[in-house]
Amino acid sequence: MNKKAFWVAAYSAFVQYYDYHLLGYLAAKIAKYFVPDSDHVVQLLNAYLIITLSVLAKPVGALFLGKIGDIYGRSSVFNISLIGIAFSSFIIAITPSYQQIGLASTLILLLARMSMCALVSTGIDSIRIYIYEHINSKKQCFGVGITAIFTQAGSLAASLSAFFFTLEILPDYSWRFAFILGSIMSVIAVYLKRRLKVKDDINLKDDINFKEFSNLSISSVIKKNFALFLYSIILVGAIGSTTQFITIFFGTYNFDVLKIVKPSTMQFYTSITIAVYMIFSLIAGYTADHIGRYKTVYIGGFLTMLVCFGHIYFLSKKSN
Repeated sequence: MNKKAFWVAAYSAFVQYYDYHLLGYLAAKIAKYFVPDSDHVVQLLNAYLIITLSVLAKPVGALFLGKIGDIYGRSSVFNISLIGIAFSSFIIAITPSYQQIGLASTLILLLARMSMCALVSTGIDSIRIYIYEHINSKKQCFGVGITAIFTQAGSLAASLSAFFFTLEILPDYSWRFAFILGSIMSVIAVYLKRRLKVKDDINLKDDINFKEFSNLSISSVIKKNFALFLYSIILVGAIGSTTQFITIFFGTYNFDVLKIVKPSTMQFYTSITIAVYMIFSLIAGYTADHIGRYKTVYIGGFLTMLVCFGHIYFLSKKSN
């Protein structure tokens, strides 16, 4: 695989996860600016409700952009995703607060977040597929593992950005600069992609199976692969929800609701968690290439269950 193309794709994954996770890390601040005044905890929960409702846009983005990726190439999808994310981040950064324009502020935040959810999910998947299709067949999972490192590096950068732009020495509105930074990085990714002429080397239309499968409906695809489809939903849902909770919501819940740890300390723990995730992404990719993908999934699933039970035990102790 072309090295420049690989690193541009990896950087694009970094940028998309930065923008996507930033809102979660800044939930406490977002609640103050975009949610109606009420009890502090209720205000934070309403901010999380906005994040939750935004997830409903993911299937829409997957259907629309997934089709584009199959017809015009994977690289075209993360190009669209980067442009859309840059716009959404900038909109969040400049939108006036609830105190200034009322519920219009909340609605703009919701629409910007929905746009981001619709774009990021498929944008990241298109990057993974792009790398998987273009890299050496013996290193496909390892290549995807490196991509996962960049996604988590983006999440870590978002965490550090949220920490820095909410320091007490800075003006209260400084959190907006974190989103402007994300918007700028997205534009840089688009520029690099065009400058280095990153595109699909694989012409999908030349594939002998393209005509047969390109016209299949969603229902027919699900029907023919129902068992795999169901298994994938459960697996991806479990991984996604666990990751989101531990790296994003768990930290805010501990320092802002339970108040059992200082924000700076929780930030440090979150950073360590992300670093461990990055290390195991490489290990999982290497393992999958050598012992098999399914075995790696089973091992990862078992370890994830142990981590979840550990967090449940921790919360039950602290809550009592």
